Amino acid sequence: MSNQTSIEEHLAAMGLSIDESHTVDYYVCVTAEATGAVSGDALTSEIVETKFDTVEYQYGSVVQYTKAIYGGTSDGFVYSAGILSHGGSYDHLADSSSTYYDCRSYLLFTGFSIPHGVPLLSATLNLRAKYTTTVYPTVTIEAEAADNPTRPASYADYNGRERGTVSVEWTPTQWNEPTWYSSPDILNVVQEVVDREGWSSGNAIQIFVADPDGWGEIVNDINYFTYDYEEGSRAPKLSVTYLSYSASWYPLPPLSLADLPITLDVVAMVALIAATLYALHERRRGKR
Repeated sequence: MSNQTSIEEHLAAMGLSIDESHTVDYYVCVTAEATGAVSGDALTSEIVETKFDTVEYQYGSVVQYTKAIYGGTSDGFVYSAGILSHGGSYDHLADSSSTYYDCRSYLLFTGFSIPHGVPLLSATLNLRAKYTTTVYPTVTIEAEAADNPTRPASYADYNGRERGTVSVEWTPTQWNEPTWYSSPDILNVVQEVVDREGWSSGNAIQIFVADPDGWGEIVNDINYFTYDYEEGSRAPKLSVTYLSYSASWYPLPPLSLADLPITLDVVAMVALIAATLYALHERRRGKR
């Protein structure tokens, strides 16, 4: 393991659950082997197992995190005419007419600061209604299968983006301006993104909301405010809750110990050199 090793990996290496709090003692032992510069003899020295640190791992803090759309091109929509639109004060979902239907949105949440692989408890997409309606579509919520996506540049680009394997349907039961409405739980949609190998806190998450069923002979579109309305005062939001931890943890010295190798090369070299010099000194003193 390296000094980039996560707390979870340290605990797993010791056979400890990451879902409980622990106090962990760390021990170090060093064996140095070298050849004497004068005698040519094999020299061995050992620092016996010694406790060098105690670490507190506190599990279970619930964190609530919400990120709003930022920037006028970070939200937009495409529709049946093969056009991508952004920059208006509100966007569309579903069908407005026989020539203006299948309105599908993209929502790019940049700088989404949650840790890689963190276990989520819930996630919702939050939209603020523009215009009141009583006919509601069923839309599908997905995320782009990408570590750090950018907004689509065209209708074809929108359609060509790879989606994740998880989706959630949403049929609103009300839509009254200017009320905020939250989607059903999309925990698994977001979890699939933050579990990606290339995900890092601060990357972007792109959410797609689609009604791809064609013109259904009924006007059932809903509208929501975008970032461009009053510079984001009613911009869409993505909210998550997750369990966090706190720990008195830091990059640990690279000394192998009690079945848990940990690293920091400079410290390891210093320890080995010190042990070797000590052995050489003792060896030479014994020959006097």
